[in-house]
Amino acid sequence: MKKYLTATLALTIGAAAYAQVGINTNTPASTLDIVAKTAAGNTVTTSEGLLVPRVDRARALSMASPATSTIIYVNDATTGSATGTAQNIDAAGFYYFDGSFWVKWAASAASSALNVTAELTTDYTVAATDDIILINSSAPVYNLTLPTSGVTVGKRLYVSQIGSANVALLPSGVIRNSSYNSINGGNSATLIYLGSGKWDVVSGY
Repeated sequence: MKKYLTATLALTIGAAAYAQVGINTNTPASTLDIVAKTAAGNTVTTSEGLLVPRVDRARALSMASPATSTIIYVNDATTGSATGTAQNIDAAGFYYFDGSFWVKWAASAASSALNVTAELTTDYTVAATDDIILINSSAPVYNLTLPTSGVTVGKRLYVSQIGSANVALLPSGVIRNSSYNSINGGNSATLIYLGSGKWDVVSGY
């Protein structure tokens, strides 16, 4: 206990003196500066790093009012439900709170392959992992059903229809601006997911 109190007192004094906190350093270079305890090149096998809280989806959903920018690691995405603030939690991984929802901390899109469908001729239900939808239909109306849960806020979906059929975007009310709830035959559009089951058209026909 004495050792713990001494360490706590030293940390408090350091914070007061610098208005910054350093771990393994007396000269922190930012608000919180964590320096590896083992020098570079040393072969000691002791783990170094930063561990953020590990919670399951049910716990993330139950947090009443997490501060914007809170970071967690979801270690089980099968508990609870993909609703409310947890509607984007569909797999284990890092998430941050954007003020409304937990958002997946994904790798750069530039380093990830895009999922492209084959040429579609019949009605299609879009998967949350789809990125580019290719349609070639001349039916009177082509129905494209968009996902309303399990989608990361800000996800973009490119839809290209080279056939003559107008593409109806379903379910009813899924597009925030109802003036753009279909894509005309022979045209394309980019859609963006806004959260809470809503999409919007950001460019296109």
